[in-house]
Amino acid sequence: MPSTDAVFALLLPFVASAADAPRLRFDGGVRGCGDATVVAEGGAEFLTVGLSRSRLSLKKTPTTFRIEDAPAGLEVLLFVYAKRPSYTEHCTDLAPPADVARTVWKARRGRVTVALSKAAPKPLECYEVDLHLEDVAFTDGSREVVLRELRLAPVRVGDLPPLGCTP
Repeated sequence: MPSTDAVFALLLPFVASAADAPRLRFDGGVRGCGDATVVAEGGAEFLTVGLSRSRLSLKKTPTTFRIEDAPAGLEVLLFVYAKRPSYTEHCTDLAPPADVARTVWKARRGRVTVALSKAAPKPLECYEVDLHLEDVAFTDGSREVVLRELRLAPVRVGDLPPLGCTP
C-alpha cells in the first residue's frame, strides 16, 4: 500500500473560518491511473496530481518541478466537497457528483518531485510513481492553504479502468 506521510499543513490568513478550510490530511488511500494521475483521499478532500510523461520528460531519476514555473503537463488540484461523495470523477469516466457541492483549489506554488519505476513504460503498461510535494500553496481564488510536505509512494499507474494494464 502506498505511504501517505503528511508532515503538517499551515493555514494562512483567509476570509472564511478554519472549519471551512481544507484539512489537507490524506489518510483515505492513494490510487493512480492513466499516464499518470495520482489521487490521494482524505474524507471529503481529494488531492490530484496530473502528470504527462512525454511533456515533462519523466524518468527513473527524480525530477523536481517548481509549480509556478512548471511546463504544461503538471497539474496539482485539491477538490474539497461539502461532504464525502458516494463516488468521485477521479480516475473514472464519471461526471462529478451533482448532489454534492465542491470547491476546486489550484496549486499556485511549491515543489513536486517525481520518479518513475520504469524509464519508458509502454501504453497500458503498469508502472509506479513516487511523488514528493513540498510547500504547495493552494488557492480557491480568495483563500490560501499550504501543504508543507506529503510523500505518495509507490503509486501504481499506467492503467485505464476498466481495461487494466500489463505488469
